[in-house]
Amino acid sequence: MTIDWWTLGLQAANFLVLAWVLTRVLYRPVRQVIAERQARVNAALDAARAREAAAEEARRRHERALAEFEERKRALAAQAEAELEALRAQRIAKAEAEAEAIREAARRAAQETRARAIDAARADIAALAATLAGRVLQSFGVACGADDAPAQIAAFERALAQMEPAERAALASPGADAALVTARALDEDARAAWREALGRLVGAPPRLTFRVDPALLGGFVLTMGGAELRLAWADFLSEARARLARSMDDAP
Repeated sequence: MTIDWWTLGLQAANFLVLAWVLTRVLYRPVRQVIAERQARVNAALDAARAREAAAEEARRRHERALAEFEERKRALAAQAEAELEALRAQRIAKAEAEAEAIREAARRAAQETRARAIDAARADIAALAATLAGRVLQSFGVACGADDAPAQIAAFERALAQMEPAERAALASPGADAALVTARALDEDARAAWREALGRLVGAPPRLTFRVDPALLGGFVLTMGGAELRLAWADFLSEARARLARSMDDAP
């Protein structure tokens, strides 16, 4: 078998020319189209990945915003509950303070009412005791008279007339301080009558102060010039009680 080298050479040249032509005319444009398409695919993939990343970031932002919203909502709910509790406590404290003020006012009113009732009862008891004392004293022959300023002044004048000169001089010191204690409060007219009587009896109006002692039952106690004159019904009753006790002890 013989080889036709010219034919083989021409065929090889044709093949090379065909390969060069295919490479220049067909393969390069196809490869370029494939490259361009691959680039577009890669760009689309990159865009898709970017959109996916953006969507993921948006989802994360949304989740963070939702978490912040939930946290804010819980904080606002806790704050509202705390404010409501503080307001409730404030109203309870205010109500308790008002109730305590009402109770305190009621206690004060009750105490004042009780004090007024006690004072009224004491005054009634003093008046009743004075009346009973007068009757008891009259039954023992003691001429105390009524328990008023004229009767008291008249009793003082009688007692002053019966005093020894030294006692009268010690009591009737002109300008001396004087204190008058009675079982019941004297009005202004009675006080003026006492001042006038003492000024007339001692020669000059003394500096006279007045006090009340229901335990005297009636009459008065006058302190003046370092001396004291007692014409109290309680003293007469004590003396009468002692006399009655002595008489009962002496009875057979």
